[in-house]
Amino acid sequence: MVELLIVIAIIGILAAILIPYTLHARVVAADRAAQAYDSNVATALISAIGSSGQLKPSDFSNSNLGFQAGQCYPASAGPSAQIAQLTFRKVAGKPATPSFTLHYGWGPQPSSVSSCVISGTDATGDISVSVTTTTGRSYVNGFHR
Repeated sequence: MVELLIVIAIIGILAAILIPYTLHARVVAADRAAQAYDSNVATALISAIGSSGQLKPSDFSNSNLGFQAGQCYPASAGPSAQIAQLTFRKVAGKPATPSFTLHYGWGPQPSSVSSCVISGTDATGDISVSVTTTTGRSYVNGFHR
């Protein structure tokens, strides 16, 4: 009987030690998923601007891509959408620009992402993808901010 109590006590001690680590691992995994998503979106957009030959960084924004404000997916599709191509409705400042499609994309938005904002600056030639996680961490182009 005493041996059984000792075994139960050892199992209880191990559980008390391991449970906090597994909970922390889940938070870290969710943050890493958001960071990878941010990096994938930034890479796809940088590749698209490099191959298009007609777009400037400022042409990349959530509204020009037809995305829901503050998110990196179309409003009609939802966060589980697989983005296989980027369709530009109309380029800002160029009213005669027709819609066109570039075949760059990224996977579905992880549930750990609370917002995703795309912006570009012509002066520096930079495209910025900012992601905020549900835990409050922020990433820009795949790097912690």
